[in-house]
Amino acid sequence: MDTTVIATRTRGAAWNGWTIPRIRALDENGPENRPFERLPAGFTECPVHTHLVAATAQGPDRIAVEDGRQSFRRGDFLAAVERLARAIAGLTPPGAPIGLLLPKGVLQPLAMASCLAAGRPFVFLDDDSPPTRIAQILSAGRIPAVVVQGFGGPRPAGIPDGVRLLDVALATAEADCHPCPDHPLPTVDVDDPAAILYTSGSTGEPKGIVNSQRALLQRVLQQAEAIHAGPEDAFLPLSAPGTIAGTRECLTALLTGARLCLFDPVKVGLPGLRRQIRSRRVTTLYAVPALFRLLFEGADPNDLATLRVIRLGGDRVLWSDFDLMRSKAPGCLMQVGYSSTETTGAQWFVPPDAPRTGPCIPIGYILPGVAYRIVDADGAPVGAGETGELHVAGRHVALGLWRDGRCEPWTATPDGLGRILATGDLVRDGAEGLVEHVGRVDRQVKVNGRRVEPAELEGVLRTLPGILDAAVAAPATQGNAILVAFIATRRPDPDLAALARAHIRRVLPPALHPVRIHVLREIPRLPSFKLDLQGLLAIDQATTGPLGGERNGETTRPDVNPAEAVGTAWRGILGKRAAASAVSWAEAGGDSLGLMRLHALLEERLGRRIPPSALRADMRARDMAAFLATMTPVPTEAADPRPEVFILPGVLGECPGLASFMREAAGDVRFSCLRYPDWRATPDPKRCIARLVEEATAQVEAACPQGRVRLAGYSLGGPVAAEVASRLAERGREIAFLGILDACIVPVPPSARRSLAQKVRRYADGLDSPIRMLARPWLRRLANRIGFEGMGGIPGRLPGRLRFEVDTEIADLVRSRAYTAWVAAPAKPRLDCRVTVFRSEEARPGVPRDLGWSAVSDRIDVIDVGGSHLAMLQEPFRQTTARLFTTKIEQSLAV
Repeated sequence: MDTTVIATRTRGAAWNGWTIPRIRALDENGPENRPFERLPAGFTECPVHTHLVAATAQGPDRIAVEDGRQSFRRGDFLAAVERLARAIAGLTPPGAPIGLLLPKGVLQPLAMASCLAAGRPFVFLDDDSPPTRIAQILSAGRIPAVVVQGFGGPRPAGIPDGVRLLDVALATAEADCHPCPDHPLPTVDVDDPAAILYTSGSTGEPKGIVNSQRALLQRVLQQAEAIHAGPEDAFLPLSAPGTIAGTRECLTALLTGARLCLFDPVKVGLPGLRRQIRSRRVTTLYAVPALFRLLFEGADPNDLATLRVIRLGGDRVLWSDFDLMRSKAPGCLMQVGYSSTETTGAQWFVPPDAPRTGPCIPIGYILPGVAYRIVDADGAPVGAGETGELHVAGRHVALGLWRDGRCEPWTATPDGLGRILATGDLVRDGAEGLVEHVGRVDRQVKVNGRRVEPAELEGVLRTLPGILDAAVAAPATQGNAILVAFIATRRPDPDLAALARAHIRRVLPPALHPVRIHVLREIPRLPSFKLDLQGLLAIDQATTGPLGGERNGETTRPDVNPAEAVGTAWRGILGKRAAASAVSWAEAGGDSLGLMRLHALLEERLGRRIPPSALRADMRARDMAAFLATMTPVPTEAADPRPEVFILPGVLGECPGLASFMREAAGDVRFSCLRYPDWRATPDPKRCIARLVEEATAQVEAACPQGRVRLAGYSLGGPVAAEVASRLAERGREIAFLGILDACIVPVPPSARRSLAQKVRRYADGLDSPIRMLARPWLRRLANRIGFEGMGGIPGRLPGRLRFEVDTEIADLVRSRAYTAWVAAPAKPRLDCRVTVFRSEEARPGVPRDLGWSAVSDRIDVIDVGGSHLAMLQEPFRQTTARLFTTKIEQSLAV
């Protein structure tokens, strides 16, 4: 191995003070007796694509990657990688970085592997980041092209006109549709730039760290040999591929023949993740400690029975985490790892009898492949057991920083065989080389496993008008760091904190969003003019009080009302800052992990299943309570005998009429009303339904990963339900029932009289308001002029009630146009299942009785129900509609 070379060099005077890691088995205290096939000799000398070809040859028909919406068999995955790689190689300059802006799922590792095969370094662009952040990275990195999904629609926000868009669909395009199907794949040098991973930067700018394929392959090799990875494994990395941990886990699965499972924790929720672990028979899980705790605290041990290895990294791991794992998954091994985006670090399998000398588990033994030293502030080696900064050196350290379109290399080792990195981590070398992490030499912290530089947030705050100074502190709570911001101004304004938070959300990714913002007249500083961090923390503690520490197990009776449940859960998670009911979860400082915890707590408190997408960061506590009050109670217990129906709502989501209909039928049917994403996530009407289908399919598969599926759709939900049924059928799922509640899918001749009658009915039924009716013509004209993509910021500039009305109207307009575009499209999905159409009495001259659904299926049942499109779900017609619906559901049970 490379350590042999470095060991020889360390004996020279130029390497005085450097240590070679002691040779020790990577699987010590781990799966030592588990048979597995080792990766070939010289593994790090051959590029990733060569290993992917070899792994595919071992089982081309095995599943390579799946995400609940889409999956690829290994042979198909390799073919898709090579097709996309030929397009990238033929359409972009050699060695140019390629941005990847793709939804979380199978397309991300596909595009990553394609860039590696094409000899282009990949740059993951997080779709959770604001457009300004994406534009900043593209500009600073001089990135000429970005791989996106759905080329031909509006240019994604944040991507300038000069950047070329490449559609990921080129991965599956036929030769006659491919721009360069025969373009040769280049010869790739494993020491060239392969991955540019952007992290928070202390200078106020995002920092691009460049890793070679050799460095990535070293991580794969060490992880595969530590856990004995093989084709029978299923990996579930709960870290985005755009992080070094996510990249490592994805490549380890792909190159060892294992199955890679990718699920977005925020979208499927904690209960959904547990179901996926069980149904997909996941064996290897990676998570940051904060997410691990949430996932395991409320888990049934049966959900975790297939797990054999849990790897925790990205933040400090507590001994209480080890005890939690042992109580929930006693047959599982815990692998604790430490690394950074720049270099491999340390790892070990925690033995049950390991001595406990503090609250934190040591980070492990330094991994082979590097030399290391621990030095004091003057660069001198510290004594045994003393604390100092960790320096590493070798060929597997990152190449350097990406600036102005090129790699600026770090300092080379004296013999030229590698690079030297000062990690900034304070460590202590304990007994027999077991290393403990003590802290940092700088202010860098980990927020939910993401690397954060407080200076970057401070720089953004100082750009706001009226702010004289800014500071950020990071108090630790429950094992995680959080950010608290302080801004100084001569004229304290009660709205300044809200304005600052809004600006932060527009320019910085979620990991840099502070939990709290305090407005002061002056930032406290020490006599040396450095920040008085202890003074800042004292101000925060005095004004806020302790954070809530409620755990999932501490719950009240399951029949508590929604308002009480939401209020208690908010206070338990957010503490005193949850007191203001007029602010949203995000405005109160809640993050995505906290929202997942809130979802799990509310399911437990209310004793019902709640779709994860039902709770959004832009909702206030009273909004959540109001929505939960309209939901049909769906018990979480699997013993519920009622058949489950997933219902797709209309343009306004779960409107009062649909909620009342579900309550009417709840005695015989268990409804799960699926939630659509915010309209800003789907502003293009031509692509809107495709996105709704993607989100809905994921929700169905998370809640019901196997077996027969029953779907129903009202109005706009009809086309969405049909597309979801088609997608599920392609994956081998049986559609036991598809009900269409008055969704017409043929053009309806215009009628002024009918249009006026609909407006009157909408207003009478409370589905319209004077504000919306007055705003509608203006919003339509504005949408025609600038498009819906440019209207996202309009509601936020309006006062409370007006903001809600305008936001609702824009959502209505976007989805109504999406419905019209779907109807006008010539291609419709063809379904083998029977479709039951519940047709209202509303007059539609020239429209067939089946409302056009014979274009979708040859087996159509049409049931006539009373009332208009809206009235069929209201009194006096609702009871009859519900009875006819439940009758058809009962008939589906007998089939």
